[in-house]
Amino acid sequence: MRLKDDKGTTVKLGDIVELETTSGEKFKLPCVEIVGNRTFFDDGYSRLQMNNSTGSILILNDGRGGRGEKKVIMKEVKNLILENKFSYHKPFGDQLERYEKIRSAGLELAKVVDSLCPKSSEKSLAMTKIEEVIMWSNKSIAINEKE
Repeated sequence: MRLKDDKGTTVKLGDIVELETTSGEKFKLPCVEIVGNRTFFDDGYSRLQMNNSTGSILILNDGRGGRGEKKVIMKEVKNLILENKFSYHKPFGDQLERYEKIRSAGLELAKVVDSLCPKSSEKSLAMTKIEEVIMWSNKSIAINEKE
């Protein structure tokens, strides 16, 4: 199976995607739900679930009443996910401003932790986690928004 959207990368709620089996059977389905690590596509007739980490697709209902008949590893989808996660995303719109707000808030929290906590491995871990919060928050903006 292959996954495509109009931009060729990340799928968001409401996006219409084309899923094609290796035998040529095509599904055009809207993304209707994203729950944790799973993305669901459903047009009221067919329902598919994609594992966002592995890129595997489970056909929950193929429109003919079948449930869970096949599970296919989708290397193409996994590659799209990896390309999106490990590509440069040029900031647009108000993203730079939001990145800076997140960094500023992180800096303020780091100052509080630094001033109130004794030197310790726990303090060191807390500071590292603050850095991670900033990084993951900004990454969520970068890779999940389209221009």
